[in-house]
Amino acid sequence: MNSMERLQATIRGSDKDRCAVSLTLSLFGARLIQCPLKTYYTDASCYSQGQEAVRRLCHPDLLFGPFALPLEARAFGSEIHFFDQNPPNLRRPAWKSIHDVNRLKLPDLDSDPTMLYFFNTVRHMKKIHGSEIPIAAITLSPVDLPAMLFGIHGWLESVLFFQDEAQRIMEKLIPYCKKKINRFMESGAAFIVFPCAFANPSIITREIAETTMLPVLNETFSESKGPLVIHSSGAALIPFLDLFCDLPGVSGFVLNAGEDIRLARQKTGPEKILIGNVEGPTLVNRTSEAIEQTCRQALEDYGDDSRFILGTTGADIAYDTPLSNIQVFAKASAALKRRESS
Repeated sequence: MNSMERLQATIRGSDKDRCAVSLTLSLFGARLIQCPLKTYYTDASCYSQGQEAVRRLCHPDLLFGPFALPLEARAFGSEIHFFDQNPPNLRRPAWKSIHDVNRLKLPDLDSDPTMLYFFNTVRHMKKIHGSEIPIAAITLSPVDLPAMLFGIHGWLESVLFFQDEAQRIMEKLIPYCKKKINRFMESGAAFIVFPCAFANPSIITREIAETTMLPVLNETFSESKGPLVIHSSGAALIPFLDLFCDLPGVSGFVLNAGEDIRLARQKTGPEKILIGNVEGPTLVNRTSEAIEQTCRQALEDYGDDSRFILGTTGADIAYDTPLSNIQVFAKASAALKRRESS
């Protein structure tokens, strides 16, 4: 089985040669090819080369487009800072307050250099890998993107105290995000991952999620031409799972580290893909032996779930993580299957 066949079997809930493995290695590709990050996060061909190295050396069953959410904020006018060993981050948001809503200018998806970079990375990767391994694009929805445009605290204040203005911003972003979703699909993405950078229980209440955020997500996802995945973005996702389960197009969830897959399964029902639950950013501080044991335990605990994918959660795996700490994921999955078959 190749990775695409393994993922398709997972989606169907049918037998496969081993549990699929998902590793968030967007950043790590730059290290493998020794590419300066400013180049890596602006040149689609360089990014694609990094992901070729990820596939060859790390053996994941999914490849990801750039996990660099602040880049999209640059397309709206935010200033970005590039680092030597971390993804780019905001230097200065595009907006100072919610009252700048009238200045909102949507990027042109056909000409904006940043958005073309996102689409072209997926297109380059699809051309190289074809139908052998699925490619996932990572982007923000209208409920999370404003947090990148004037900060999480500013967006939370807006949602709490300037509801009309906040609603207008999200409504303006819905058509743009609908078009963006399908542009990623047309570029070759097998599915699209939406991190809950703002719409998660560590920031907003369940009432806000249900009454304010859910209708926006429902409309945004209503015309998707492919499957969507909700990403925990480093916060607990299970408290909101029942709200997200019936959103159109949503076929799976990336849970936070340590979240109980069986409890999540009770909330989602049998059809959804569940990805987790090993924390990616902390792999740099652990030994490969300890990580392999964590992987084996997760596979023993949840490997009987036909739609479970062993994966890292949270942000990108750190730049200076030892390669051996990453390679143990596929090793553990293959070893467990061999043991079951013997």
